[in-house]
Amino acid sequence: MASSCRIFVGNIPYNATEGQVKALCEEVGPVVSFRIVTDKDTGKPKGFGFCEYRDESTAFSALRNLQDCELNGRRLKVNFAANEKSNHHPIGLQAAVDAAAATMGLASDALTVYLSKMSRNQLAQMVSEMKGIAVGNKEMAQELLLAKPQLNRALL
Repeated sequence: MASSCRIFVGNIPYNATEGQVKALCEEVGPVVSFRIVTDKDTGKPKGFGFCEYRDESTAFSALRNLQDCELNGRRLKVNFAANEKSNHHPIGLQAAVDAAAATMGLASDALTVYLSKMSRNQLAQMVSEMKGIAVGNKEMAQELLLAKPQLNRALL
């Protein structure tokens, strides 16, 4: 996609600089812009900010890789920015078919059609939950992925 995609980065430590958080976000991919939101009266950081990536795939990667990432003793909370309206609507069959073809060489099988009816937020939540399982219980995650190979594809 040609349009950029903004993500919300929350639970930022108050002692973290904009440069530190931006550098962490850049580990995922090129950052178009980043800013920490500050109180308009005091100028002190509010503990959250917004990162803009060039494309949606990099933003999804940020959701997967930065969620619960530790920075100065605090675990970051990452999600699509609330005003990203497209995140709450189904991604659509064409986007799902394109993604399936790019990752697995498949087009409109039942799983692709099912995933096309999910919103970006739902898809991100699914990936986040699987990451939680993988971090909390690696053996269970491995068994689940081996028993349900279609889940591997859904997560890609």
